[in-house]
Amino acid sequence: MENSNNKFFDTTKIYKKKISFFVKEGLDSFLENIIKGLSDEYETKKIIVNNFNQIDEGMKWADICWFEWCDELVIYGSSHNLAKEKIIICRLHSYEAFTKYPADVIWQNVDKIIFVAEHIKNFVINKFNIDNDKALVIPNGIQCEKWTFKERKTGFNIAYVGYINYKKGPMLLLHTFKAIYDKDNRYKLYIAGQFQDYRDILYFNQMIKEFNMENNVIYEGWQDNLDKWLEDKNYILCTSILESQNISVMQAMAKGIKPIIHNFVGSKDIYPKNLIWNSIDDAVKMVTDNKYNSKEYNLYIKNNFELKHQIDKIKYQILKVYKIEENIMLKQPLVTIGITNYNGKKYLSKCIDNCINQTYKNIEILLIDDFSNDGSCEIIKDYEKKYDNIHAIYHTFNSGGALKGIREIIDNSKGKYFQWIACDDYIEKDAIYKFVNYLEKNPQKDYVFSNFNIINEDNEKVDQWNYKIYSYNEAIKHIFKSSSGIVPMNCLYRLEFFRNNKINWIVYRGNDFSADTLNFLQFIKYNWNYGKVDDTLINYRIHSNNLSHNLEKRINASVSIFDYIIKNFKEEIYMPEIPWDKVLNRKQFKNCIIAQFYYNQIQNHINMNAIPKYINANITREELIKYCIVFAKEGMNYIYEGLSQGDTYKIELLKLKDLYEKYIDEVKNLR
Repeated sequence: MENSNNKFFDTTKIYKKKISFFVKEGLDSFLENIIKGLSDEYETKKIIVNNFNQIDEGMKWADICWFEWCDELVIYGSSHNLAKEKIIICRLHSYEAFTKYPADVIWQNVDKIIFVAEHIKNFVINKFNIDNDKALVIPNGIQCEKWTFKERKTGFNIAYVGYINYKKGPMLLLHTFKAIYDKDNRYKLYIAGQFQDYRDILYFNQMIKEFNMENNVIYEGWQDNLDKWLEDKNYILCTSILESQNISVMQAMAKGIKPIIHNFVGSKDIYPKNLIWNSIDDAVKMVTDNKYNSKEYNLYIKNNFELKHQIDKIKYQILKVYKIEENIMLKQPLVTIGITNYNGKKYLSKCIDNCINQTYKNIEILLIDDFSNDGSCEIIKDYEKKYDNIHAIYHTFNSGGALKGIREIIDNSKGKYFQWIACDDYIEKDAIYKFVNYLEKNPQKDYVFSNFNIINEDNEKVDQWNYKIYSYNEAIKHIFKSSSGIVPMNCLYRLEFFRNNKINWIVYRGNDFSADTLNFLQFIKYNWNYGKVDDTLINYRIHSNNLSHNLEKRINASVSIFDYIIKNFKEEIYMPEIPWDKVLNRKQFKNCIIAQFYYNQIQNHINMNAIPKYINANITREELIKYCIVFAKEGMNYIYEGLSQGDTYKIELLKLKDLYEKYIDEVKNLR
């Protein structure tokens, strides 16, 4: 396999791997210690980027590309033509999380995203739909020996370090100190840093004069030697609304200075709760309560944020990326690709050729022909003769759907992993490599999927479907509301999941049309663990013969999906908006609610609100009215059952029954 197609490296070469660190001017203060810590094992180069040509040159030179901050630099680097060949690491601090930058990064080309705090990671992952398996938290490290520790005690000198801007809570800072000053006017606030907004300067100058605190608030500007400046301080005050860490607070704690930390977003994931305050009264009490333990503050930083430990974590993660990539190259577990075919002559060769020409080579291809009569079998036999790793199963009668073929793929797969795909679709040339790469890195995962390109009959891309990762309950709720699947089911599976659980592909109530969605529901009953690669690796074809256009089948299939959910999952999951534990006569109420739900389906379909856009133009209202009769039959069953369960919701059920009967009469009049 050529190096240009993947990120594998020649392990026979013995040399230091090269790391380029890309950063804007003035934003490298957090980076120096990392570069120094990695320089003993890697050849490093810090590149202060003034133009993108420097990124071109740095990426060409490096094995590993480190982008400090999630900004324009990583946006450019992740879209670079070298991005797929290099290990790319992005370190995201906090301010970037609230910009548009993360939305513009090509995350599928980024191997690791290092966050400095858990709450920032969770926010970014959820907001920008980034693969959680790429993300990890490694806080900024504190080099404790650089900070002069001694056992300190209470006093009257309070430090504030850093910029003063809206993120730092400037009004809260001033008014908190005012409350401390009112308690005892011997307290002084020393500020090392600067304002970033003249409005804050004007406000501070005015209010300090109004509060008569001119002699108690001292501006001292940026400090070249913060360790020395902090030496006579007794407390450090933080009034921020959100931080990734607040390094100055940690540096002061390393010296043994007591921190007074506002409960900013994420603070309780970083600092001990006894050092965090909610109200100004709480802050005053923490300053004046005489509780002081320098060893505790220092030890907390040493145990949780010592620089050496953070550097070791970074080294481990880089090494882990390399070893996983190299091990995949060395082992290349067998992958079975199963292709289901029925009269797919027009597209079949395209599908097979894209499987043959994968960058990942340890593949067997299993072709399942469902008694085609268009000459497909001759094409399949030619491939069998030409390639030793292609085998076929020929049905002696048409099975009427994909079920039998998919079951045969699962039963006959020899690979550690398998994929099934319809003959009119095809996969990108690096799809199997990327899928295997993901599953090998994540042995707890049973399945991996990607986004889809939507193509027409001429292989032209007409749309793209982008998928998200949902929790089980979110997925069930979404499917129940829409009757649509939320996870594509023709990507890469771990065969062991089926063997261990003794399961196979199912059809429920004769519904082979939406079997993807039904099997998703089946699998999560067995704690199916699925993940996603941030890439578009499957090309799904929509054409005139595509089953997705068959609206009557879609409507019939949706009933089987709804019924499967109702029969297999608790109503709290698929209708969580209802306080089920508080309703009277719960069984009758459920029947009433489900009957209403099916009636709503009739209305939504007739009004075209539940019809895919590509079908809208090809269907009449009269056809819709007739097709929706299956909803009425299902809903009436719940009405009859509900009416036998008492009088609590009898009136509501009878009203629904009347609506259903009017609709059924309308259907009869159309025949």
